[in-house]
Amino acid sequence: MTCAIPVADEECPRLENDGFASWPSAIPGTIVSAANGARCMTGYSGTPQRLCGENGWGPITSECTRTRTNRRTRRMSFRLKSRTNSYRATFDLAPHPSAIQCLSVEVNQATFPTATAGDNFVKGKCTQGYAGAPLRNCSETGAWVTIDDSCTGTKTHLSSIAHIRPAMVD
Repeated sequence: MTCAIPVADEECPRLENDGFASWPSAIPGTIVSAANGARCMTGYSGTPQRLCGENGWGPITSECTRTRTNRRTRRMSFRLKSRTNSYRATFDLAPHPSAIQCLSVEVNQATFPTATAGDNFVKGKCTQGYAGAPLRNCSETGAWVTIDDSCTGTKTHLSSIAHIRPAMVD
């Protein structure tokens, strides 16, 4: 007599730039936080946290937020002379602040391009062997929001990864 036991779900992959944080790989059912390896990227702070679920990474429940800005002011002055007059002008130049972005990321078999904070319905691309039309919003803080219409395995792909181990029965 033989029984079939399905293999455990795959672990959530390591992510380098999702929600301005890096996430270590994890097994399903694990809440990943700073205590077990999640870290905010340079220029961001916070206590990143999210669940590694049965179907991959869940939404970020505690985000990293921007801590530094790129706002250096420079003073410029110039002098104009004509035969009869002399003019001097001085003004301050403040550079345009760095645009906050959601960085390119691959998660749950979908790749999303870098997007500007506030962009809605950013189109993702499913990885090979998966199909769908994944969409994601980039929040005003530069963190990706939950995926809509996620990628699902194609029939050919699913049959190639169906691992069934026979159990030993006495």
